[in-house]
Amino acid sequence: MSEFLHTPKGEKKPQALGVLLLGLGAFLLVCLISHSPLDPPNSSRSVAESLNWGGWIGAYASYGAFAGMGLAAYVWPALLLLWGWNRVRCQPVVLAVQRSVGLLLMAVFISIATGLPDYSPHTAYALGGVLGTQLSLDFLIPYLGRLGAAVLLVALFVVAVILTPGLNWRLLAWLGSGLAVVWRLLGQWLGRLRGLLPTRHKSKAAKWERDETAMVREMRPEISAEPRVEDAAPWKPMVEEVDAVEPRVQEPARVERRARKKKKEPAVADAAMPEPAAKKEHADPPRKPSGGRYKIPSPALLDEVSASRSRVSKETLLENAKLLESALDNFDVAGKVVEVSPGPVVTRYEVEPALGVKVGRIAALSDDLARVMSAKGIRIQAPVPGKSVVGVEIANQERETVYLREIIEDEVFSRSDSKLVMALGKTISGEPCAADLAKMPHLLVAGATGAGKSVCLNSLICSILLKATPDEVRFIMVDPKVVELTMYNDIPHLLVPVITEPKRAAEALKWAVAEMEARYQKLAKLGVRNLSDYNAKLASVQAEAAEDGVEPEKPLAYIVIVIDEFADLMLTAPAEVETSLMGLAQKSRAVGIHIILATQRPSVNVITGVIKANFPSRIAFQVASKTDSRTILELNGAERLVGMGDMLCLPRGQGAPL
Repeated sequence: MSEFLHTPKGEKKPQALGVLLLGLGAFLLVCLISHSPLDPPNSSRSVAESLNWGGWIGAYASYGAFAGMGLAAYVWPALLLLWGWNRVRCQPVVLAVQRSVGLLLMAVFISIATGLPDYSPHTAYALGGVLGTQLSLDFLIPYLGRLGAAVLLVALFVVAVILTPGLNWRLLAWLGSGLAVVWRLLGQWLGRLRGLLPTRHKSKAAKWERDETAMVREMRPEISAEPRVEDAAPWKPMVEEVDAVEPRVQEPARVERRARKKKKEPAVADAAMPEPAAKKEHADPPRKPSGGRYKIPSPALLDEVSASRSRVSKETLLENAKLLESALDNFDVAGKVVEVSPGPVVTRYEVEPALGVKVGRIAALSDDLARVMSAKGIRIQAPVPGKSVVGVEIANQERETVYLREIIEDEVFSRSDSKLVMALGKTISGEPCAADLAKMPHLLVAGATGAGKSVCLNSLICSILLKATPDEVRFIMVDPKVVELTMYNDIPHLLVPVITEPKRAAEALKWAVAEMEARYQKLAKLGVRNLSDYNAKLASVQAEAAEDGVEPEKPLAYIVIVIDEFADLMLTAPAEVETSLMGLAQKSRAVGIHIILATQRPSVNVITGVIKANFPSRIAFQVASKTDSRTILELNGAERLVGMGDMLCLPRGQGAPL
């Protein structure tokens, strides 16, 4: 025991070991000071091109130290120097052990403290490392909050300073002043080194800076302060609504006439997207679009619209209208059916109540009317927005299949200039319906299992793939169920392969937040307010930048984040996922990042109030209860849908769903 506590003065081995430890500590300190993010493993530089003063080994050593503990990584050279000095002076080993434990505890507290502020993900990991950031985000902040965690860490740091032998406040002040002197000398040395650079490099850099400043100054007055057309309502009106005084049945034959005029093309069954010729290995994220000219797939790859489609006859519609009027009369509600709108799944009968009849009386008769009409389900819209009638939606006995190709080939989709236009289906009157994700700007899709949510999600994705190239739109897809979105793994639009692990999904959302912040910096640099203006300005100055020898910036693509089962992510990492989603939902519209959330469990702990506030556009499929319907749409109605694709769409800025 005495040999462990005291090292004999005459032995040379401990002193030799001490000199070796002092050398290693000094080498590691030099490596940390000269750390560069351009060195491996962050880049593909060769060993000979390493910027670290410690070479290739120093680059990897500094990367590992900073990645683990952030700024607190300087504790490792401090420990090596401490043990080296202990061995050279032949001091008791137990003293070095006690001081090492104290230094490690203080370093851990510093690492956690630097991860407490609400930085962007890249900044948080750079300051606190994996250790500090994960402990602060996963443990301290959820239980104590940022202020409580900061108070606790300060107290623990003071306790560690008091209990560490040979360490007092005077020593800390001396170390701080010494570091300040070293920092000042290092700055002076770097300034002299910068002065030795060739003058031609400095003049060229100054010229680039002047040209860039002038370019931004010239473009800034051109920014329009008037509201853009893109801020209009994203949902296009599909059908003219005309007040009628007598019952009439709309003829949904426009699509058939247009289909007969088109030239028939061969259809490929069971194919929503073209299969790649050969599978390629997935590169590390983010992926780059493949070289060469990309050809947008043809709608001919989709299933062709069937010629033999079941339609509700006009006689049946008129008979049901008379039966509905008779049923209302039996319940002492006077009203007249003034218009019938047959749709693919349900038919809406517009009832005009007599004077003095409250619409609430008709709305309360939904179950009784379903019994009298022998219908699978009835949904009452009282009143129909913009009309003085009550809509009684009755499910058809035979539903009509809605083909994606039919919506894609319709002018409401094909004439849209947006790269994010999506085919939604058909309205209650049988008219094709499409919406622009760029104007939503985020979409929430929810419904029970088997209600058609996954089919809708695939239709939305395929709509964008049939409209945009990989240079125009990129995807980040999250599929915790593994089987829903993995079919898209080989498309060139993906930034990363389809993510199936919730932890990786949280990291992808953090990357998206960092990308959003970087894009805002680029927009501010050119003095524009949104992605379309940025790409337009960039195209006008690319030729000028090439003439000056400056590599022109590339246009930015839209990024669509698709999350199939959001409930699984909220159960695994709720704090990280919700924080990242809120940052994206609140700020990402201007920089071209849009989110599509889908879940089959629309409960309040999954679709929180904060999420609903930032997702104004929503699609609800059939749900089990009125509570779930109110969670999604803030109103009842989704519980009375008939399933298998029947849905309600709540556009941004509208109080009633379509």
